[in-house]
Amino acid sequence: MGLFIKKSVLTATILLVACSVAEAQLGKNLLGKVVQDASEKKESVSAAGGSNVSVPNGKAYYVNIEKGSARGAGTKEAPMKDIQKAIDSAADGDVIRIAQGNYLGPLDRGWIQIKGKYVSLEGGWNDDFTER
Repeated sequence: MGLFIKKSVLTATILLVACSVAEAQLGKNLLGKVVQDASEKKESVSAAGGSNVSVPNGKAYYVNIEKGSARGAGTKEAPMKDIQKAIDSAADGDVIRIAQGNYLGPLDRGWIQIKGKYVSLEGGWNDDFTER
């Protein structure tokens, strides 16, 4: 009986170690794919200050609580006023640049919702989106 328990414990330990290694490798492979997918969607450009800034290949939407409009197209010249509207208009890979200010969401609910979209939100831009 004692030999059976020792073999069972040894077998369980070996399986546990083997499964841990396999799980770690699967996680590593998944992480590598995510990084590869992200790098394929981005390109590096040089900013005015000489530093590299990562910019997604998608469209950029602009939001400004002070200068934006509910009917704004989301361009630098005609920014949107509402972050939620920009999120709803954006497609996967797009970036939303948000000027400084306090944004409370639609109808001042105090929250926004990003559901099933892969967009980047960049906050802290000045009013004309030339500096962050």
